[in-house]
Amino acid sequence: MPLNISEGAGCSTDKEFSRFIGYSYRSVNEVLTCLELNAELKLVKDRIETEDLTNEGIALSKMIYSFSRKLGA
Repeated sequence: MPLNISEGAGCSTDKEFSRFIGYSYRSVNEVLTCLELNAELKLVKDRIETEDLTNEGIALSKMIYSFSRKLGA
């Protein structure tokens, strides 16, 4: 996610930068899906840690989405 944003920051237009913000938004959703699968399959012993990471991911997803809207994506 941060690498997509960083790469996009080097773009010459907001439209192009917006595309990389979209990649970042989709990436955070992929990570959230992986966390959910880990919980469902009981691959992680610490349920609290998974919940904390999920909550952080949801907050990050909202921030990235809001930023993309401000760019006009």
